[in-house]
Amino acid sequence: MEDYYTIQIDELEVLKAIYQDDFLDKTPDSSAWNKKPSPKFDIKLSSDPYSEPVLSLVLSVEFTSTYPNTAPLIKLLNPINVLSSQVACLTKKAQEITKTEKGGPMIYSIADTITECLNNFQSAGTTGNNESLEEERLQRLEKEKEKMELLEKQEQEKVEQEREKEQEMLDRMVASELQRRLKQQNVEGGRTSPIPQSAPTMDLIGSTGSKGNGIEVIQI
Repeated sequence: MEDYYTIQIDELEVLKAIYQDDFLDKTPDSSAWNKKPSPKFDIKLSSDPYSEPVLSLVLSVEFTSTYPNTAPLIKLLNPINVLSSQVACLTKKAQEITKTEKGGPMIYSIADTITECLNNFQSAGTTGNNESLEEERLQRLEKEKEKMELLEKQEQEKVEQEREKEQEMLDRMVASELQRRLKQQNVEGGRTSPIPQSAPTMDLIGSTGSKGNGIEVIQI
């Protein structure tokens, strides 16, 4: 750990000497667990100051505890006259250098590469002037519009799916109820009422029976 820290401090001092006023040391005074704080700093990089427009940005670096055997934390901040697509390109180049130069001092190589690219952007006229920035803004808005349309489409499809599920559930409920009622009707239709017994037939034999006693005889 001591060797890592010594290497980091040595590189920090070299960078200070090279970039002077464009170098800002942001290393904290202390860190947790009484460990020595990892160096953290910003370097302002710019294109040729005698050509317009001048392109610039800030290379923000923080060493890990095992730097240079592990890559430092790098950010490109505060771009001026630099397109976001160019910042992305520079970030990719910086990441590539952290891989190819792993194990040794690499920040100057990263800073020098970025400065060279800024000069190339400046010479080619591909800078973040008003026209280019407006074009990039329109492209960004178009992408955001496409993203919103996709989200709306996905949301609409989700609503349709939920609606279809609800309709399927309702159809099943209706079909189940109709089947229940049909079954109930079949059961009720199959029931037989008991046949009523015929009442005894009464035949009137006559009203003349035996006249001798004047009794009217009725035969059942």
